[in-house]
Amino acid sequence: MSGKKPIKPYLDHIPAQSGQWLALLGNQTTGVGLTAEQARLASKANRAAERPQVVYVPLDQRPPLVLPELYSEVVATFPLEMAGKVWLVGGAIRNAILRRPFHRLKFVVNGDPVALAKRTANLLDGVAHGTQVTLFLQSEDGSEWRFPLIFERMQGERILDHLLQQDFTINALALQTDLPERLLDPTLGVPDLQRKLIRQVYNQPPSASLYIHPASTYHGVRLAAELGFHIDHHTRQTMRQVAEIVRQVPPHLLLREFLLGLLTPRPAAFLTALEMLGLHTALLGQVERSQGSGQWQGALRALDALQGLTSVLRAEHNLDAASELALGMAAGRVGRFRQQIDRHLSMYLHCMAPLAGLVAYVLLYNALHTEALPPLSADKVFRSLPKAEQHYLHTLINAHRQLTNQNQLKTTIEKYPYLAPELCLLKLAGTLGTWQYHFAQHQAEWKALLDEVVEQLGEWEKG
Repeated sequence: MSGKKPIKPYLDHIPAQSGQWLALLGNQTTGVGLTAEQARLASKANRAAERPQVVYVPLDQRPPLVLPELYSEVVATFPLEMAGKVWLVGGAIRNAILRRPFHRLKFVVNGDPVALAKRTANLLDGVAHGTQVTLFLQSEDGSEWRFPLIFERMQGERILDHLLQQDFTINALALQTDLPERLLDPTLGVPDLQRKLIRQVYNQPPSASLYIHPASTYHGVRLAAELGFHIDHHTRQTMRQVAEIVRQVPPHLLLREFLLGLLTPRPAAFLTALEMLGLHTALLGQVERSQGSGQWQGALRALDALQGLTSVLRAEHNLDAASELALGMAAGRVGRFRQQIDRHLSMYLHCMAPLAGLVAYVLLYNALHTEALPPLSADKVFRSLPKAEQHYLHTLINAHRQLTNQNQLKTTIEKYPYLAPELCLLKLAGTLGTWQYHFAQHQAEWKALLDEVVEQLGEWEKG
């Protein structure tokens, strides 16, 4: 297993300098230069003992973009003959505008993307798999993690033709790598970012993109939940219209967006939106039968509780969430295991989603099947996973079911010691979801459970 981490920066303010490299410590500019190295050396002269964050702020951007240093290292590998033929596109630009972390960099190539991917991998000591490159980066603590690059062949004769074939306006953005001062936004995606709006790209015929790529419906709903955006009225109408087509899409094409949706700050809102748009049955055919008995609402409460717990128990924890009493108690008692929990949940068994996404699905699956457990072989999500993830999911579902039935955390972990972090989080989330409206009556029990979790995680940490 290996981990993935986002490339950050994101800045809380926009530096006054543009068209230059900046060295930053927090929100303070400690060095400026025409290259990343110049900025780093300038910072070292001012603050020798501290390691700055180095970013590039392109010239005359409205709004200005803040790109990570890795971006310039990748672009520097492109041959001169590719000038004017490679663009940074999509989510990386969106995240640069919103000051969010970068989980990957995607480039559109007017040429051979496989050859460019291979060249980039060779020069940066990465590994190329067709049009994808995996870079192996090192954290300050010495741990290695992976960062993906994607190279895609340009569709159409011009980059504008390519952008007009995208699903949503906030993804139809491009930055020419050798001309970074010019942001291409033919569908007005930047104003939609400012309005916090998910809106489909309207092309000829109208709404064709979601009919041609119906799996993008899950992507749009996930983005709305992740960013706190709302979906444009006409886009919602189109999503409802293509719901029947979505049900015919091979489940593996929906699965990554679904698992990532469970990891958004609003997993219950993500699932509720899928249900309201008629998109949920593509992966969760049993949900409609479960709603009447309250299982659906119970599952949503448990998922929100899990998200809240992980937000205060990951390496970069949410201080605002920790102000809530139950989560604050969890952060105070279990917080010393943050680094270990974060490292574990960030692992990838294959390439579909981190372990955290599979843990969330186990919670959802068992919450929707509180009585008879159907065979996993009939579950669309399970069948769509690679073998390694199938084995993990099968084991964790059974371990969690045993924990739920016997209510013995220590006994279950003794049987499945390698699943200790998952079982602790699932136990906490299930309990907190049940007590949601009556937590004040259960503070002593919550404290006792947290103490038991600390004991079990301590044993797991020892190996």
